[in-house]
Formats: sequence, C-alpha cells, structure tokens
Amino acid sequence: MNVLLFGVTCVGKTTVGRIIAGKLDWDFYDLDEEVSRTQGMSAAEFSQKGTIEQRDRIRGRLIGGLLEKPENKVIAVSPLSYRPAFEKYLRRRDVTAIVLIDTPEHIYKRIEFVDSHDTVYMDAAYKKSHKKEYMFRLTSDITHYGRIYSVIPHRIDVRQDKADVVANRIINIYDLKR
Repeated sequence: MNVLLFGVTCVGKTTVGRIIAGKLDWDFYDLDEEVSRTQGMSAAEFSQKGTIEQRDRIRGRLIGGLLEKPENKVIAVSPLSYRPAFEKYLRRRDVTAIVLIDTPEHIYKRIEFVDSHDTVYMDAAYKKSHKKEYMFRLTSDITHYGRIYSVIPHRIDVRQDKADVVANRIINIYDLKR
C-alpha cells in the first residue's frame, strides 16, 4: 500500500505522514528530501533550477521510483503544478492519494522558514511583519493547487487539528493496517 499526501506548503503533509508511517511501521519519504538526496542540492536550490514543468517531471519520476519499492509507505508530496507528473500514479490500485486541506489562517500559524541548506528556523518578527503577503500567497496557492489536485478524489480537512489527530483520522477512514 502507498499513501501519497498532497497539499500546499505547511499544510502538514510531512508531519502527518511521519506519524502515520510511525504508527503503522511503514516507510516514510518526504519528496523534498528525496529531491535533495538525488539531485545533490537543497530543496531551495532545486526550486531555482529550470522551469516548474522540468522540476515537476523530476519529482514525478522520483515518486514513480518510490512506488516501485515493495514496502508499505507514506510519501509527503511537494506541491506539484504539472498534473502529468503525478496523475498516472492515481490510477494504481496500490495508491491512496489524499489532499490535506486547511484555511490560510491555520496554515499561516504553521509556517516555518528554511535556509539554503534546508535547516528550519523561526523568525516570528519577520513572519508577523509579512503576514498580509503570506495570507495572500496562501490563498492563491490554495486556489491554484485546488484546481490541479481536483483529480484526486480524497480530501482530509486538517481543521487546525493536531497532527496526531489528523493521522489517526486518515488511518481510520482509509482502514490502513500494519
């Protein structure tokens, strides 16, 4: 079984995915980490290379490679704008694709920053001073990716719940087993 978690940045894909994998003793993959590992650069550096389509094609091939591994797994999928990069995987019988959704206000509270080496840090003053810009960007991203991910039939509303609660909901709704 393969669970693919889609959604906008900071909606909780990685955190929820790690919890699901841990509870079920499954493998976990973060697509950004796989990009860094295979491309030899940070996710921030990768985001500056080529076009969106070129980057998404690479990410799509990485998803395909991970899906070929026989173990049960959860994959936190980086936001993808190029639908052909992932759409073919939705037809696989061994894939459950889920879009995590939440409001811009709730996602804003979870925003973290990463440096050029993908190290997470918090800058509360900067975040607060740029809240209006972040809210605009989050609203735009939710609309943009909502259209792209409309082909994915499963949605889980995070509702500002704790990640553990969301993970348990996914495990129960989709009857995921060890």
